[in-house]
Parts: sequence; C-alpha cells; structure tokens
Amino acid sequence: MGITDMNHEIAPKPWIEEHCTTSVVRALHLDNAGVEENGHYYQRWTVTPKPGHLDRVLLDMDSGTVICP
Repeated sequence: MGITDMNHEIAPKPWIEEHCTTSVVRALHLDNAGVEENGHYYQRWTVTPKPGHLDRVLLDMDSGTVICP
C-alpha cells in the first residue's frame, strides 16, 4: 500500500499496525482526519495500545510516517 492509498478511513489500519508493532495491538478508527502540526498534515487514529502506551497515533499524510505512541 502506498501513501496515496491511505486517504480513507479504513486503508491505513494495516499500515499503522505494521509500523507500530512495539506499541499497537490494533488500529481501531480514524479519530481526526485533519490535524496540522509543524507544517505537516496528519490523521489521528485511535488504537488498542500495548500496555504502557497511549491509545492514539499520528499518520503523516505527506510521507506515510507513523508516529507511534
């Protein structure tokens, strides 16, 4: 899957799970489709976290980078 395929409320789930293996059990749903921070456009996703981690991740829609909890 490429970053151009991720502007959808379901498509990024496997991408998030694959890139946050140490902190995420499962990506649940899109929480906010448009968060802008430091000049980047992010999607904020709610996840089932592994113990000791936060329940949110940010997906950078420009680069595909996932900021894991």
